[in-house]
Amino acid sequence: MLTAEIINVEKSYGARKMVRTANLKIYDNSRIGIVGKNGSGKSTFLHLIAGWEKPDKGTVNLWEEPTVIPQMEHSESVFLPKKDRSIWGVPGPEQMKGSGGEETRKKIAQAFSTDTRFLLADEPTSHLDISGIKQLEKNLQSFKGGIVLISHDEMLLNAVCTVIWEMENGIIKEYTGNYSAYQKQKQKEKELQEKEYESYKKEKKRLETAAEAKEKLSRQLKKAPSRMGNSEARLHKRSVGRQKAKLSRAGKSVEKRITQLDKKEKPFKHGTLSFEQQPFTPLYGKSAVFLEEGRVFRKGRLLFHIQPANITPGTKLAVIGPNGCGKTTFLQKIYQGEKGIQTAKPAVIGYFDQQISHLDLKKTVLANMQEFSPYTEIFIRTVLAGLQFKEEKVHQPVSSLSGGEQVKVALIKVMLEPANILLLDEPTNYLDIEAKEALKKLIQTYPGTIIFVTHDREFIESTATHIMQIKAGEAEINKRLREETAPAIEKDERLLAVLEMKITEILSRLGSAEGEEKIKLDREFQDLINQRNERKEQP
Repeated sequence: MLTAEIINVEKSYGARKMVRTANLKIYDNSRIGIVGKNGSGKSTFLHLIAGWEKPDKGTVNLWEEPTVIPQMEHSESVFLPKKDRSIWGVPGPEQMKGSGGEETRKKIAQAFSTDTRFLLADEPTSHLDISGIKQLEKNLQSFKGGIVLISHDEMLLNAVCTVIWEMENGIIKEYTGNYSAYQKQKQKEKELQEKEYESYKKEKKRLETAAEAKEKLSRQLKKAPSRMGNSEARLHKRSVGRQKAKLSRAGKSVEKRITQLDKKEKPFKHGTLSFEQQPFTPLYGKSAVFLEEGRVFRKGRLLFHIQPANITPGTKLAVIGPNGCGKTTFLQKIYQGEKGIQTAKPAVIGYFDQQISHLDLKKTVLANMQEFSPYTEIFIRTVLAGLQFKEEKVHQPVSSLSGGEQVKVALIKVMLEPANILLLDEPTNYLDIEAKEALKKLIQTYPGTIIFVTHDREFIESTATHIMQIKAGEAEINKRLREETAPAIEKDERLLAVLEMKITEILSRLGSAEGEEKIKLDREFQDLINQRNERKEQP
């Protein structure tokens, strides 16, 4: 059954065309995931379907009134049944505003408490902890009706969606299957694009070489030698003229074929993002941040107790825990320098809090970056390009950007400030997958200390050196061992590597051993070989 139909819809803001669609249909069993870079028009498109904005051209026909899980707005205080509050861990109505995760849970609970059969969700996993994401996935899978979901969470898109709509420059392209299927199709497209570009480049080079060869032959045709008689000279001149004309026609024919080639653009490849070789004021002491034993409160409510801990310079500390446990409050207390938290004297703190209050919306993206940054314009532009602010986009006023893009600008500005301690609250929220990869590289090469809050397990695995876990009112910091989070197959590979090293060591000692020592080493060698073979045979 048809739920919605979008017919030749267009929407522009000034000279910028945000949405251009052909005929799209949404059914009551649709599971559509919308993906694309920040600012590609995803949220605008969702607002057009919801009726929050009117298209400049085209029509949106609805057979079901949609319920929307919006991005970034705070939830209104509405009545929620006790069952829904319990499922989503939503506090009572007396708590007007909670943490980012609690506010997101409230928005989701409101949406699922209705009897809607058409759901539009814009980045619903933002701020959600792992248990909340799993609950959302479960609800979406059992939802009876059509779903249109904007998300950069690959696991959620794989679990829920059967169709992917990719948005690029406002245009939608449809791919059948979940996100993994979409990735495979995109990879094939990329390989084909690279193959076509190489063929185009090779054919163009061949034709250019042929044109140059004909031009060279034409230049080599000589005038009549002075020893020739007049009649011979005239004959020679005519012959040379005919040959040159023939070569000229052939050359022009080749040049025409070059202009008629179906031009293929070179596939874009991202440059390397790194803070190496950039100006930076390091902390030379043994401590960047020292936490005394104490208790962390918010508005008189005890959030957690923490043991004494020293965060050394260069640490990348991931703060994890359920929504409302006090992660954001912890960052705020470090930033405010509250009692019991000591930062190194030469420390300069940069704080990203998901807000855009420190941006000048009238200024351009580049001007905002250069306001306080010690880095060169070349490096700033490289970072901006890696996070998808390229060419003319760096000269756009921040006010013209989408909400997600503005948050991303705020994050980049903090990363490029003259700070040596960064506090980042959910830095991956609203970042598309490509931008998230670029942010990983920046954090990995950042020479200072970073304390960040996130629920993105893969992001933690790629960037964190230590983890602070808040659980049941207690906070504990530990060095992150890869064995704690890496897949079992990686553990086995490391154990095999250790066994191989021990085997090599025993072999080197066996060469010079004698008597009982040799017998003992030989037994040890056989035992290690058996252990290695057993591990290799395990599935």
